[in-house]
Amino acid sequence: MPKDIEIPEEEFGGPSKLKKVKLPSGSSFELFDEEVKWWTERVKKYTTDFQFTNVSDLQDLDNIMISELLIHRWGSFISKQEDFYGNPVPEDTLQKAIRDHIKEIRLTKKALGMDRIARERETGESSIPAYLDRLREKAKAFGVLRNKQHAQAMEAMNDIKLKVQLYYNTDEREKNELDVHADDVLVWLRDEIIPKYDVLDEYFRNNPDDGQKMWIRKL
Repeated sequence: MPKDIEIPEEEFGGPSKLKKVKLPSGSSFELFDEEVKWWTERVKKYTTDFQFTNVSDLQDLDNIMISELLIHRWGSFISKQEDFYGNPVPEDTLQKAIRDHIKEIRLTKKALGMDRIARERETGESSIPAYLDRLREKAKAFGVLRNKQHAQAMEAMNDIKLKVQLYYNTDEREKNELDVHADDVLVWLRDEIIPKYDVLDEYFRNNPDDGQKMWIRKL
């Protein structure tokens, strides 16, 4: 983007047809009366959509605005086939100037993060707010799952604790009645407790909605 764009004084037809406006950086600039409404709306859109505070960024935004103004003005000249004074315009020269300024505007907007990709990154599915929303949703689902798993694990642990206590606190006859011999406890662990644990573990590792997979895959 050209840092200084000179606009000859004679192009404006003298100070009587000019109105002073503010650039995004706060500097003053002069426009034709019929361009003020377009300029005001454009500045409002840019300063609302993009919150620049760095002086250099604001100066780049100034240059974008001035270039867009020139494109707007030259486009009007080309469509009418005359300038503000009714003089014929060099259409080929203006078309080339418009293309050059459009290219510079595109490059500057990209550098400032004002292009479509940057906007989508800020507001779309890949934006930080969207990421945090997904993270909160998944953390909530994960917390519910963990609470359920914790309750099931505690229930299983209490059953194991009871079996062990019975094993150590019963005589041989009671062990036979309650099936708490060492072999009985091992078989019970193998056939009841371990399968329950495997179900929990499998669900945690493979469920895409609230298990481990939701953290591994892209949030």
